Amino acid sequence: MSGDHEFSCRCGAFRARVAPGGPSGANRVICYCESCQKFARELGAEATLVEGGGSDIVQISSARIDILDGSESLAALKLSEKGPVRWHTTCCNTPIGAAAGSARIPFIGLNNEVAKLPEAMTGPVTAQLYRRSATKRVPEVGQGQGMFAVILGFARVMIPAMLRGDGARSPFYGPNRKPIVRVRRIEP
Repeated sequence: MSGDHEFSCRCGAFRARVAPGGPSGANRVICYCESCQKFARELGAEATLVEGGGSDIVQISSARIDILDGSESLAALKLSEKGPVRWHTTCCNTPIGAAAGSARIPFIGLNNEVAKLPEAMTGPVTAQLYRRSATKRVPEVGQGQGMFAVILGFARVMIPAMLRGDGARSPFYGPNRKPIVRVRRIEP
C-alpha cells in the first residue's frame, strides 16, 4: 500500500509492514522505566535504547501491522505478572514492542529505534515516562510529562481501534485473542 513503512529485525529474518495512520493514529513516548531497560538487557539489545536508557515507543493499533516474513522467529516474554507482553525475535533478539496480554486491547508499543517510523506517521514525542529511572539526566521533550499525557494519547489511539474491532486483526494474537506464542516469564 502507498505510505506503508517496512522494518526488520537486526538480521533481516523478520520483516513487517506498518500501514499508514498518520499522527492521529499514533502516540509516541519515551519510557525510561526499569522494565524497558531490563527487556533490552535481557535480549542483549541495549543499542535499541535512546540516550539515558529510554525506549522510543510508538503506540499504535496492532491491526496496522502485517508480518511479511519470519513470524516463526517471534517470541514473547513478561517481566511481571501484570506487565505487558514484550515481543521480540529469536533469530537475533531484536525487541519489536510491548502489547497488552490479550487482543481485547489491540495495542502495541513499537520500539521505534527498530521500526524507524517517520515522524509523519508518528507525530512528535508527546510524553516521557519514568525520567527518574533514566541512566543519566535527560532533557524534557514532548507536549506533556508523565502518565496522564500517555493515558490521553493512548485513549486517543485505542478507543477508535477497539470500536473498529482491530483486536481480531492483530498478527500477535490468534482467534482466541491470546498470544500466538507461549509467553515466557522472566523472574526478577
